[in-house]
Amino acid sequence: MATPTLVGTKTNFASAAVGTSHTISHTVDGGGSNVGLFVIAYSNTGNNTAFTDCKWNGGSAMSQIVSVVGSFSGGGIMYFQAAPTSGTLNVVITCASKSCNAFVFQLQDVKQTSPVDATSAGAFSAGATSLNDTGLTTGTNGSLIINWGIYGSVATAITPAGSETEVAEFVGNSFTRDTQVQTLPKETAGAQTVGTTWTTSASIDMYTTSLLYQSSASTTVKTWNGIVRANLKSLNGTLSANIKKINGIT
Repeated sequence: MATPTLVGTKTNFASAAVGTSHTISHTVDGGGSNVGLFVIAYSNTGNNTAFTDCKWNGGSAMSQIVSVVGSFSGGGIMYFQAAPTSGTLNVVITCASKSCNAFVFQLQDVKQTSPVDATSAGAFSAGATSLNDTGLTTGTNGSLIINWGIYGSVATAITPAGSETEVAEFVGNSFTRDTQVQTLPKETAGAQTVGTTWTTSASIDMYTTSLLYQSSASTTVKTWNGIVRANLKSLNGTLSANIKKINGIT
């Protein structure tokens, strides 16, 4: 059973100050089928209500598909846009006057409408060195789990707890927090466990969501003597489409 796959460029962003708008340069590759653009965002100085919208290339607002309030951090929020315009363009996040951390990425073969299968309520641990989120139950075979943790203090040697794959880890600044993002493809639906470990005691908010697979549309083409036939009839090389021709006169 196939699952969505991570493709192309991944972009980490940490604002250098609080503000009402945060611009992130990101590249979307032109190839692939059923591509979706995703933005994970949080604010160290506010909660999910701090964000008002997120746009790609100045177009319509991206859909907010995840919003989970955390225990100590700004919460887990995710935006999505199907079939994004390709090129090196900008993600613009608008919010109250807050800081912003973000991770921008794209998936191939992801469901183009309502891509979320399930989202956990979020897991929290204070002053620990490991955490597993066991609150996610996927309902559909063939999903990709996205798991991200936001740390309350500097965490070192962050490592996936199991078969997860780390796709991003970046250190915050005086305005943002340390963040780690990992993925886990799941071919079989059911109760899931996703987690991470680290060496320096730190509080962490963890968010987990699963995204649905959508296969590429297949096209069946019939050929005869190398000539494509698509509801067209051909006689002696002359196309006949409800047109009668006699002696060269239509």
